[in-house]
Amino acid sequence: MRAEKRTGARCAVRRRYVGRMPRPLRSFAPGGRYHLTARANDGILFVDDEDRRMFIRLLTRVAARFMLDVDAWCLMDNHYHLVVHARTGDVSGAMGYLNREYSRRFNERHARRGHLFEARFRATTLVDEDHLTNAVAYVLENPIRAGLAASSDAWPWAGAVGV
Repeated sequence: MRAEKRTGARCAVRRRYVGRMPRPLRSFAPGGRYHLTARANDGILFVDDEDRRMFIRLLTRVAARFMLDVDAWCLMDNHYHLVVHARTGDVSGAMGYLNREYSRRFNERHARRGHLFEARFRATTLVDEDHLTNAVAYVLENPIRAGLAASSDAWPWAGAVGV
């Protein structure tokens, strides 16, 4: 019967996906270090300092729950950066929870609906100490490059721990 189907003008196999293929799963190694970032959908991720404080409180809980050591972080108006050491490797779980929960709280606080983030988070694996050092410097200098602060110390919404 299979041979009969193959000899026909068209194959009887049904296509599972039409159009775009689903995005591939990303894998994160336990003990890996990553530069993570997410960007707002409509240009604003933090309206005011209360939003930033809410995000930091949530990040603190997510880091403890998912065993992430946050080496550096920076909150900009329309995106954020994190440099993390993922002790368990569950970066996708942590970032999914962080972004979903922040979106829910932000939307509730500002009486808005819909997507807050333009896409899933971006992740870059930091392969060695030089890469880690450069990523931390990049994250901390982000407000300077954007003209928001004269020095990294002058921007209250960024920091580094033990790096």
